[in-house]
Amino acid sequence: ETSNGTIDVVVQKVGQVSGKYRTYDYQVLASSPSSQITTETTTTTTTKNKKKKKKAKKKNDSNEHDDYDTSLMETTVVEDGVTVHLNVAECYWCTRLSGERQEVLNEILYSTNNDKSLQQDLVVADVFCGVGAICLLLAKKRQQLLQQQQNSTTIATSTTVSPPTTKIIANDWNPKAIEYFHSSIRANHLDANQFQLSCQEAYDFLMDLGCNDNERDNENDSSSSSSSLSTTAKMP
Repeated sequence: ETSNGTIDVVVQKVGQVSGKYRTYDYQVLASSPSSQITTETTTTTTTKNKKKKKKAKKKNDSNEHDDYDTSLMETTVVEDGVTVHLNVAECYWCTRLSGERQEVLNEILYSTNNDKSLQQDLVVADVFCGVGAICLLLAKKRQQLLQQQQNSTTIATSTTVSPPTTKIIANDWNPKAIEYFHSSIRANHLDANQFQLSCQEAYDFLMDLGCNDNERDNENDSSSSSSSLSTTAKMP
């Protein structure tokens, strides 16, 4: 979808998610003339499939339809009031997982007494964040809840109370996904300082996360925080 709200390209997913960046093959169903993409275009993402496609091209040179600007596959998804920027050609995305994302959010935000949990600092780690949908939703929702709590506290006591902090430590192996994550943070007017994003293997991320947590605990044993590990990559 373009910035003025018109649809430029319509695609459908073909095959299964594959590769280290969890992308998928897709077929163009319809496109505007300005996109210069034909409805015969099928983009492959795995190295194995690309090799097969190159062999097929040698047999039929007229079928060269991989040479186009992948920025045309950029789009914006709005989920529960949160804007998510992504590129279907370069990033993993599944709209059908919105229900699972809400379940994880509810587990983090409402697993304990809400009034008590909102009084504590929150640290959340997402090992496979993708373009950051669940992290963005969490940051936005907690921001709203804290603002409501602060407003009610101010009215009741006529004093301003500093809200608890929120720290979201997120990782994905795909550098493009992290780029779009940063873009979505800006688009949703969220405080970038509450996000700590990295692009590395999950094992290295977890090892670094453990070291960082121990260092923080040693520096301040009295700090109060709750942590949750999002396992969105295991969702179907």
